[in-house]
Amino acid sequence: MTGRRMMSYLAPYRRTIVVAVVCMFIYSIFHAVSILTIKPVLDNIFTPAADLSFKIPYLNYTLVFDDRLRLLLYICVGIALAYLIKSCAAFGQEYLMTLVGMRILQDLRNELFRKYTRTPLEFLEGERAGRLLSVSINDVGLVYTALVRLVTDTILQPLVILFLVLVSVSLVPPTLSIAAFLVLPFIGGLIAYFGRKMKRATHKAQGKIADLTQVLLERVAGMRIVRIFGQEDAERERFGREVDGYFKWSMKQAKISSLSGPMMVFLGGLGASLAIYYGGYLVLTQAMTAGSFGAFITAVISIYRPIKNLTTLNNVYQQGSAAAERIFAFLDMPDAPDVDAGAEAAFERDLTFHQVHFNYNENSAPVLTDIDLTIRKGEHVAFVGVSGIGKSTLLMLIPKLLEPTRGRICLDGVPMSDLSSRSIRRLMAAVVQEVVLFNDSVSANIRYGRPEASQAEVEEAARAADAHEFILALPEAYETGVGERGSRLSGGQRQRVAIARAFLKNAPILILDEATSSLDSESEREVQNAVERLSRGRTTLVVAHRLSTIRRCDRIYVIQEGRIADTGTHEHLMSRCESYRTAVSLQSL
Repeated sequence: MTGRRMMSYLAPYRRTIVVAVVCMFIYSIFHAVSILTIKPVLDNIFTPAADLSFKIPYLNYTLVFDDRLRLLLYICVGIALAYLIKSCAAFGQEYLMTLVGMRILQDLRNELFRKYTRTPLEFLEGERAGRLLSVSINDVGLVYTALVRLVTDTILQPLVILFLVLVSVSLVPPTLSIAAFLVLPFIGGLIAYFGRKMKRATHKAQGKIADLTQVLLERVAGMRIVRIFGQEDAERERFGREVDGYFKWSMKQAKISSLSGPMMVFLGGLGASLAIYYGGYLVLTQAMTAGSFGAFITAVISIYRPIKNLTTLNNVYQQGSAAAERIFAFLDMPDAPDVDAGAEAAFERDLTFHQVHFNYNENSAPVLTDIDLTIRKGEHVAFVGVSGIGKSTLLMLIPKLLEPTRGRICLDGVPMSDLSSRSIRRLMAAVVQEVVLFNDSVSANIRYGRPEASQAEVEEAARAADAHEFILALPEAYETGVGERGSRLSGGQRQRVAIARAFLKNAPILILDEATSSLDSESEREVQNAVERLSRGRTTLVVAHRLSTIRRCDRIYVIQEGRIADTGTHEHLMSRCESYRTAVSLQSL
């Protein structure tokens, strides 16, 4: 099943493959022809008493020459032409099959990335980034190699063997051919044995490289924490263990690959030695000419090379098959709901939750329970509670980044399950604590929600977010690269770029999730001013721990143990909600 599915990626390139196969066919014919020319050289040129005739196998046609030098000239020209045609055909098939392989590599990586964009967030956020990276780079590379080799060697090598065998059996008695190819069944058995071993080793090695990639990603990204806590030695030791694990299974692969080749060479040499002994006996007893024997033994020796290639092909295929299983396991996972399925969303009145429950999987404890609330258009609403209580999860349900386990969420009375996710998300913009900026220019990051926006609109949004001045001070102003995850900007600058992005999108619903909690006091004041301007005239949903952020909200929901424990304005909650008063007194909302 895996092999058939791998081969399906070849279907769009059938025409290119057919041309490559024609090149392989031509190569195989002229490879055999170049070996066949050995017979007239030995029999007609180097044997003075021999006649000047040469019988072409299978065509029942004999060439007769009257001059030995002219025959030599024709043979040499024939050899040169055979090698010219063979070389052109070799170039054609190799280039075309590489082209097919690179196209498949593109197709697989594009398909994987499309899958990432459709995969439920709860899986992506729970899955190790190193494993996904390993699938996209290492596993896809192994499938590419396997498919190119599979098509090339399963067609080219058998063709080469076929024409060499046809040349061989046309020159010598059948008994000599049997002696030469007596070892072939043993070679077939070894191919199957080494293939099984290679597949298991590849599964283990690819798992180890995924672990290694994950550790490397995490530790490089968190090197500041590693050094602050003095864990350099411990992390070096841990990384060393991962490297050792990958080394162990890589060496098992190398052992199998290194052992299979010499075993094939030995068996090939054994077959050749039998052929030389018996063929030499036939020449000495004048049952066969030296030219026929020379061409035959050259063909036999040439046959064992494609047989060896077929042996390593099985190893490569087993590696590719193991990698493909990992790729297909990810591709076959259920998608998130289609973002375009459903009616167009509108927001004119309110957003409501009706008995909403949420848990991440069947075996986990509920994160949200019996959530009932109504948010009218234009209201500013805050959600407060201790960390990890489900506030951010509640906000993620609104743009359908997560789906309720039970209950329903409605926009203007229409269940969100009946609305397209894309149209719902057009109505929303978000500024969160961990700002995500891509490794692109400042302008491109601000324009991310509206790629068609003009530069003037981008700058207007930056001014509204108090970002214009610091952006102009950057080396290339709006075209300055922000670095990976915005590493070239300060925390406050990153937040203001994110606010400018939300300004530019100009969505009616604004989600603020701890937008200022990670900033120092000065940066917080600058960002808070921009956030207040952004919130004007928009329905705003806020999660925050700071009193200054939420006290002016129209309504505050207190979340405890995944439920709404109380609701009201700041003044009302201060008068009747003990947990809210305690949190305010500790400034730990």
